[in-house]
Amino acid sequence: GREITFLAPTTTTFTSTFFDPPQNCICGKPIDIVMVLDRSSSISKEEFTDQRSFTKFFSEQFDYSPIKANFALTHFNRKVWTSLELPSGSSSANVANAIQSMSCDVADTDPTSSCNCCGTCVSCGMRNGADEMTKGRNFATRVMITITDGYHNHDYTGNGCHSDSATCRGDLSDAVAYAKSKVPDIIIYAVGVGADRDVSMDELLIVSDDHPERILRREDFADLANDN
Repeated sequence: GREITFLAPTTTTFTSTFFDPPQNCICGKPIDIVMVLDRSSSISKEEFTDQRSFTKFFSEQFDYSPIKANFALTHFNRKVWTSLELPSGSSSANVANAIQSMSCDVADTDPTSSCNCCGTCVSCGMRNGADEMTKGRNFATRVMITITDGYHNHDYTGNGCHSDSATCRGDLSDAVAYAKSKVPDIIIYAVGVGADRDVSMDELLIVSDDHPERILRREDFADLANDN
């Protein structure tokens, strides 16, 4: 946003050999990324560690600054919370610290015990992620990545719903519409972790706004963490 005025400049003719050619250029439009993480009770402490490892690896693929990549970190089960807001996620140190600070709610040290409580409200996470995206930059490519390990089983109002019911599916569609109303150019990716009986491809397709090429499937969180 700076403006520079040159006073009484001296002009000259430049040739192709005047400057050394640039090296290792990174081209592309600035990007705002909102990561929406499933923190429901079906995720064990061990699986949560793998989820955090994937998030760390993924975040490290970008260069951060106010004019490059910005990153936000949000979470959902039956409630939602944000641990890194988009404007703050403009430095690699802030992003790394936020991911490292992610922790479970339970005191039990058993790695197989649940990391957090409650059901799965994917639509809640998506709506919160869209709200976070509005804090970003209008000139950036805006991407929301929603990771879930189970069926959507609570609607946005807090009521339980059968995972494959019209109520649950309609609530997911409403969340996509809400996100697009908040950020019309938003690009939504869906990451499903688990076997077919655990994660619905139909739901992932709704979450991705009917873009199958924006869906990633992995058998478990260990498999997801190994994505390099």
